[in-house]
Amino acid sequence: MNSTDFQDNKLSNDDLQWFSQIFSQCYEDLVNYARTIVYYKDCAEDVVQEAFIIGIQKKVALKESSNPVGWLYLTVQNVARNKNRKQLRLNKLIEEIARGDHKDFGKAEFSFEPYILFRESYKGLLKKDDWNLLIDFYCNGYAYKELAEKYGKSISACKMQVMRAKNTLAKKITELQNET
Repeated sequence: MNSTDFQDNKLSNDDLQWFSQIFSQCYEDLVNYARTIVYYKDCAEDVVQEAFIIGIQKKVALKESSNPVGWLYLTVQNVARNKNRKQLRLNKLIEEIARGDHKDFGKAEFSFEPYILFRESYKGLLKKDDWNLLIDFYCNGYAYKELAEKYGKSISACKMQVMRAKNTLAKKITELQNET
């Protein structure tokens, strides 16, 4: 991201100049701050870029703030915590599956890029609809209400489908482990 990326948004010339100035002034410091918060350091720039997008969306509040840089730091902190929360949800699912009879799957194996390992290792074990729902909930951070809207189902139906998909996945992983 660079300051010319702000030109794509509907900003006045004054706003564009203001955002470019604050961007140039504190982008690197915000990235360094984000690196101290996020679990995966590669996400730090994404977090800061997301914070600037939020800043543009809420430009009135940001510009009227008595401390716009502090406002951005707080936004970076909140975005980073949300990203961490999503990662924890995925790790929790992986640990639940691994706690079964999956003796061959040590925790060390899951600590290296668990998202990629999970998605690539198990995506063929469930029906496509069940897999997509499970991924949206655990990996993409959708709430049950958002899933219900996306898939045109009731919230309780989404909860049940996620639970069934998780149980089916755990059972199939157990079967795979017993075969080896």
